[in-house]
Amino acid sequence: MRSIFGALLLHLGLPALLAASTQIPGAAQQTPVALMGATVHTVSGEDVHGGTVLFTDGVITAVGTDVDIPDDARRIDVTGRHVYPGMIDAASALGLSEIRAVRAGNDYDEVGELTPEVRAHIAVNPDSEHLPVARANGITAALTMPSGGLVPGMASLIRMDGWTTEDLVIEAPAALVVNWPVMHINRREGARPKPEEQVERRDAQIRQLRELFATVRAYRKSRKEGRGGSAGLDLRSEALIPVLDGEVPVLVTVRDVRQVQAALDWARTEGVQLIIGGTGDIWRASAELAAHSVPVIYWNSYNLPRRADDAYDTGYTIPLKLFEAGVEFCFAHTSSPAFARYLPEEAGRAVAYGLPHDEALRAVTLNPARIFGVDHRLGSIEVGKEATLVVTDGDLLELTTHVELEFIRGRQVDLSSHHTQLYDKYRTKYERLGFSLEK
Repeated sequence: MRSIFGALLLHLGLPALLAASTQIPGAAQQTPVALMGATVHTVSGEDVHGGTVLFTDGVITAVGTDVDIPDDARRIDVTGRHVYPGMIDAASALGLSEIRAVRAGNDYDEVGELTPEVRAHIAVNPDSEHLPVARANGITAALTMPSGGLVPGMASLIRMDGWTTEDLVIEAPAALVVNWPVMHINRREGARPKPEEQVERRDAQIRQLRELFATVRAYRKSRKEGRGGSAGLDLRSEALIPVLDGEVPVLVTVRDVRQVQAALDWARTEGVQLIIGGTGDIWRASAELAAHSVPVIYWNSYNLPRRADDAYDTGYTIPLKLFEAGVEFCFAHTSSPAFARYLPEEAGRAVAYGLPHDEALRAVTLNPARIFGVDHRLGSIEVGKEATLVVTDGDLLELTTHVELEFIRGRQVDLSSHHTQLYDKYRTKYERLGFSLEK
């Protein structure tokens, strides 16, 4: 019996071990640290050439060219290097999905259409192999979000280093996720579902959404008047009260301009803070988005144009169009947690297609921090903000740039990952075979 039990444990435990990162999170900062001699890209202000960034207890205490460095500080010479605030991936499933083909490793889709009480950070795996990979490319925080159903739940803003989910959380909840119903009706001959069925489903989903918020309003009123008791506690409604009170924004995911316009109308009616997230032709609603100060999370720019008469590079020029229209926006990479590392490439590609470089940099640092209400802590290099910093050997948005040092809340973090481990393994193999390999 004992041998059977041991074999069972091995069988069940081995896959879990294979899917878990073995890295040790960074230790808390013990002494002041000074990064000296770099070009400091503050994002919120001018670049500081030959500058120093000093931080203590995980908080930036000085930035400039003439910084008084304490005697007990750890001095790191980064002359010729660049210091940036850590990047923020504004929409992902990091920590919620390990291997898409293995059902047991996926926890981003709850049962049911309306599950606003679901909180993403509760399901996050701090040992996910995807976190070190993203971190190694300069991403220090990410919005991780559920994705199934009409209202899949609450997204959480997490950092890329920590022992537990509590260590990872920056802001939870950070946004309520709503997957807006498809507005386009396929009326082609033989369409399935039939056009009338598509209309019926669309209208039913919008009605569900309106009824959900009406129910929460009634519940909130009842609670305020003292007519609710512990027996009447409704977790779904409790989760949505901060949304109605304007404390938590609503992130509506869309793919076309009709969804954007419908979501804008709905948000005005319900009186909620709106964030639009998506791709496709959402840029066609730029004027309305700018007029109502609605920010956009733009993702997956490499998707094909939605319309036959769109230019081939439409996806790459959308950030420029949003910027020219005065829309605040940021970047994300939602296709898979494994591809979160491509976030700087999204921003860099936009620069190649006309977006000013400083705006692209803001779109992966300060803008997402502002959109999720954490810009007092993250997104730029300023005194009083968290020492969440990235040191690189070149432009952060350039494909060939390497991240050399990284700090999250002042803790120096490990930049190795499953990718670098495989690189080192096979580099060693070929060196032993007599090949000379240069890094």
